[in-house]
Amino acid sequence: MKKKARHLYELEKAAESGEIPNDEANRMLSDQREIEKVKSRFEETANDHREKLRWCHDERIRRIEAETRTVVREAKTRIRKSYHQYWEQLYNHQFSERGAFNHNEKSIRGSVANAIRVFDWQSTEQRGGKLSRLFNLVISEKAGREEMILHQDSDKAEMRRQQRDAEAKEIAQTRDTQKERIADARKRYLKKAEQMKQRHEAGRDRLKQRKQRITKRCPVQIPGSALQTEERAIRRTAMHRGNDARKPA
Repeated sequence: MKKKARHLYELEKAAESGEIPNDEANRMLSDQREIEKVKSRFEETANDHREKLRWCHDERIRRIEAETRTVVREAKTRIRKSYHQYWEQLYNHQFSERGAFNHNEKSIRGSVANAIRVFDWQSTEQRGGKLSRLFNLVISEKAGREEMILHQDSDKAEMRRQQRDAEAKEIAQTRDTQKERIADARKRYLKKAEQMKQRHEAGRDRLKQRKQRITKRCPVQIPGSALQTEERAIRRTAMHRGNDARKPA
C-alpha cells in the first residue's frame, strides 16, 4: 500500500481536530488529492517517456549494426565477384603454362630415351661426358617443375592478398561509417534526454507551485508544508546572523 503524503496526513489531522473548518478542509483535501493523482500520473508518464526514448535509441543502434553487417556481406560478395574474372584468367594462364611445361618435359624425356638407346656403353670416351649431360638434363627438368610450382603458388597467394586487401578496405570504410552513425545517434539521444529532463523538471515545479498555493490557503500551519519550511529557513537565517553579531571581533 502506498504511503500517504505527509502534508495530506497533517491536513486531515488538522481538519479532524477542528483547526480548519470542514468545508475549507474538504476543499483543500480534494485539491491536494487531485494534485497527488496528477503528480503520480505525471511521474508514470515521465518514466514511460524516458524508457521509450532509451528503447528508441537502443533500437536505432541495433538497426545501424544490422545494416552494417548487411553492407559488409554485400561488399565481400561484390568484391569476390569482381575478382572472379581475374582468378579465371590466372587459372587459364597457369593451366596453359603447365601444359607447355608438360609438353617440353615429354620432349626432354624423349631426347633422354633416344640418347640412352644410341649410347655406346662400351666407349669410355662417350660414357663420361654424355652421362653427365643426361644427368644434368634430368635434374634441370625437376628443378624447372619445382620453380614453376613455386611461381604459380606465389601468383595465387598475391591474388588472394589483393582480394583480402580490397575487402578489408571496403569493410574499414563501412565500420567508420557505422561509428559516425552511432556517435550521431548518441548525440541526438543525449540532446533529447536533456530536453525531456528539463520539461519534466518544469512540470514538477508547476505541481509544486500548485501545492504551495493550496497550503497558503490554510488558516493554520501544517507541519511539513512548504510555507512552514520557508518560515523555518527564515528563522534559522536570522538566528545565525544574531550569533555572528554576538561573536567578538
